Amino acid sequence: SLSAASSGANSLGKTLYTQHCAGCHGSAESSTKKGSTPQQIQNAIRSIAAMNTKQNLLTLSTTQVSAIAAALTRTPVV
Repeated sequence: SLSAASSGANSLGKTLYTQHCAGCHGSAESSTKKGSTPQQIQNAIRSIAAMNTKQNLLTLSTTQVSAIAAALTRTPVV
């Protein structure tokens, strides 16, 4: 179902965010990056030195970045 798929993507996104982003940006729940789009995240990875020197960020796929963005939606997860 769509809700199961989006729930799975949200879970993956939170896991990826915790692994790759939380060290600098805090937890997904309290991140100042809430509402970031996949494009904004990709642009930041490419243009911000502290992010593009981390090779693991440069290897994130479009799907993975989209999952991270989904985890950062402003809508609370029920």
